[in-house]
Amino acid sequence: MIKHIPGDPASQPNANPSRIGGDGVAQDTSVFGLLLRFATILLRRKRPILLFTGIVTLVTVAIVFIVDDTFKAKALIKPPKGEGSSSIDALLKESGGGMAGLLGSFMGGSEQGQNACMSVLNSVRFSKLVIDKFQLETVYKFKLPGKTKKYYQADVIKELGKNAEFEITDEGAIEIAVKDKSAERAQAMVDYMIHVLDSIYTDIQHTESRARLTYIDHRLAMAESDMKRLEDSLEVFENRHNLYLPELQVQFILENATQTELQIEKMKEDMALEAALRGTTSSRYRDLGVEKNLMQKSLEQKLKSHSTDSNTLVLPAKMLPALAMEYFRLDRAYKVKLGRYKYLVQQVEALKLDADKNINVISVLDPAWTSDKRVSPKRRILVEAAFVVSLLLSCAAAVLLEMWEKYMLANPSSLKVVQEIRSRAFRL
Repeated sequence: MIKHIPGDPASQPNANPSRIGGDGVAQDTSVFGLLLRFATILLRRKRPILLFTGIVTLVTVAIVFIVDDTFKAKALIKPPKGEGSSSIDALLKESGGGMAGLLGSFMGGSEQGQNACMSVLNSVRFSKLVIDKFQLETVYKFKLPGKTKKYYQADVIKELGKNAEFEITDEGAIEIAVKDKSAERAQAMVDYMIHVLDSIYTDIQHTESRARLTYIDHRLAMAESDMKRLEDSLEVFENRHNLYLPELQVQFILENATQTELQIEKMKEDMALEAALRGTTSSRYRDLGVEKNLMQKSLEQKLKSHSTDSNTLVLPAKMLPALAMEYFRLDRAYKVKLGRYKYLVQQVEALKLDADKNINVISVLDPAWTSDKRVSPKRRILVEAAFVVSLLLSCAAAVLLEMWEKYMLANPSSLKVVQEIRSRAFRL
């Protein structure tokens, strides 16, 4: 413990930024003083510092030159717009919006075309095809030649994911990049990835087109069934009510009933005139009355009930509105179904011809190419980093060792304990 001696500046705690060290010499605790002390320690132990730094740097140099070079191959492709068949889309929207949305989800615009391509590139199916083509389990040393080492394919897929990069550029293109120890294999892998992507994407589009055409064929069958059902209903209705040409039949029946009613009114006037001239007992008056009664009975029969002849085309006028409306309703529904059926038949035939023509393909903007400049290892960066890190570590170790030695000198009892522990450890 330091004693405060009156008149001794070194013993005053706040007199100046220096203190008495363990060796009894006053030490400056300012920033400059600390730096000077560190520099002194480093100069005193420069040989082990330089030796450690040199060894680590040389080992790093040896390692970076032993490690194989890694090259990177790139390609730039333009994904399809994903518009699909506009005719199919239009027909699906008219036939059923829900199904159109479901079947058209894969082909719905340039953004969805990009997403579809990225989904294929990141799929397990895509990775397995690339792994099997280039035997990457052997390239990545999961499977050694002549040895039956067990490995998991998921690990190979994960390693391929580390070496393969798929990125959408700001312009909407897709960049495919592969890193490998062999520049030729990296370029071949990129070429094969583009081929597989195009193949899988085209296959998916064919599947989508087949699904759409299957749905449209189903809609065509439904329309044909509905049309046949309406035809049968219309035929049954016509045979039941003898209503074949309602426009002409209604006009004829109404004109006939009107003429009969006018004739009855004329007979009534003739009978009134005959009664005024000759009386009601004349033979002409009686003949006009009989004729009027017959025409009245005929008119009532036309207005209220069917004729006794079931094959007659003359229908009761009272039933004409209901029968005509029912007939026109059935006929209108039939014409709608017939028009729909004809439209579907034309569209289906056109779609079957255009199905393959509307398949989108992937465009290659920049074919696969390999840069002669390796991407790893970064020899200069690694050597510089190893030199700096080893130098810092050795300097820190030198300072800590200096502090430890001073502590041991200032505390002899601790030094004895350490020596005793060392002796016991060597005995063991």
